[in-house]
Amino acid sequence: MLHVTYSDEGRTLKIGNRNIQIPDFCRIYDVAAFDDRAVVILDVYDCPYDFPNRARNVVAFDAEGNLLWRIEPMKVTFTGRDGKEHAYPYSELGKGRDGTLWAASPVGFAWQVDLATGHTSNPIQIDK
Repeated sequence: MLHVTYSDEGRTLKIGNRNIQIPDFCRIYDVAAFDDRAVVILDVYDCPYDFPNRARNVVAFDAEGNLLWRIEPMKVTFTGRDGKEHAYPYSELGKGRDGTLWAASPVGFAWQVDLATGHTSNPIQIDK
């Protein structure tokens, strides 16, 4: 399991002895550590409304700090202030007892996340 922490400001991820500056305008909300990667959920609610990766706010880094993937956007949408449909950002990460990664939405759904690709599957409804 990788040793992973992040700064109080939420802009620097530390994997082992490496400091990785988060390349977005958002802060780290939470981190899930696995054997060969760290998965980060970004707090996009502090980001500008037009932030291009708002709905892809879960990212994975390898032990060297290389960006592996961004999660695919959620299929649940809302109408924004601009009148356009937007995918919700993810709101929480969780690890299953079997080591699987789950990403939850703010509207009561969670998806299993493929650790190799960031693709989502197996949506379930959860109580919020």
